[in-house]
Amino acid sequence: MFRYRTRKPECYSITERLLLRLACETDAYRLAYYCRNENFLKTCEPIRDSSYYQPTAWSKRLHIMAEMHRRKSAFHFLLLDKQQTEVIGVINFSNIIRGAFKACYLGYLISEM
Repeated sequence: MFRYRTRKPECYSITERLLLRLACETDAYRLAYYCRNENFLKTCEPIRDSSYYQPTAWSKRLHIMAEMHRRKSAFHFLLLDKQQTEVIGVINFSNIIRGAFKACYLGYLISEM
């Protein structure tokens, strides 16, 4: 389903206007989404210090996310415009529990637009 061994993201779903795909380590610059939407997202996000919005911090977080993808413990998706130039939202499946219980947390954020 996903290519864990490559740095190139594999598309998961394409619609007429949007593309949903797994986040990859090369997406740090795309996550300026959080800076553009900082005031809008304050109501549904924890309090963040300024380092949260820096590209170098996102590079580290994306590296950690890639490891979670490989372990299948979490999946972090980007909702992008068709040209993949702008992040419109993020969707995360985290704390994945396998076995008979089969559960996870679903988190999402959408841009103010």
